[in-house]
Amino acid sequence: MQPIDTTLPGKSLGAQFDAVWQRFERLSHTEDTMRKSTARLRRWLTPVNVSFVIPIDDTAVFDYLGYQYLGLMQPFSVQIGPINAFPNVPIAEVHDNGSLRMLRGVIAQAIPPVLTPLNYPLIPHITLGYFGKQPAAPVRNALRPLRGLAPMTFTIDRVQLTLYSLKAGRHERSAVLLHSTEEVLASMPLGGTPD
Repeated sequence: MQPIDTTLPGKSLGAQFDAVWQRFERLSHTEDTMRKSTARLRRWLTPVNVSFVIPIDDTAVFDYLGYQYLGLMQPFSVQIGPINAFPNVPIAEVHDNGSLRMLRGVIAQAIPPVLTPLNYPLIPHITLGYFGKQPAAPVRNALRPLRGLAPMTFTIDRVQLTLYSLKAGRHERSAVLLHSTEEVLASMPLGGTPD
């Protein structure tokens, strides 16, 4: 598999998405990353982890954690589309004027230093599903006409910090995300104070 060019922002986002599609065009099979990457799933499958989750809604706590930087960013619009694909998932491309990279940098300022920094290239997208392992040609043939769809405009006016946890019971590894629940810890409007 050929890696994605990591020279952002040296190449335009359009060029990055073109490279993503060209890589997908060369695949013989899609990838089943849920079965392949056990390290990523370890946190979902380890039953001995006990934690307490308390949603944050105190302005002073937001300021202490560095989220006051979100108040400096105003809502902005992005273009969603066309459809594209990574080897494991179909995606909708997300195009913007650099605001998402700026937002990512602002959020990185709020991450405690013990966590891994955000040091991978940002290719904004919306994940639409999960392929699993299957021949790529039929998937490509179904997606190819969607590459010509006109994009639509979407306004981003808030950021949510979320936590995913696995529901009780036994689940196939390939369906772990389907059996997980999302909890919103904090919802922060851009250019304002926490909800």
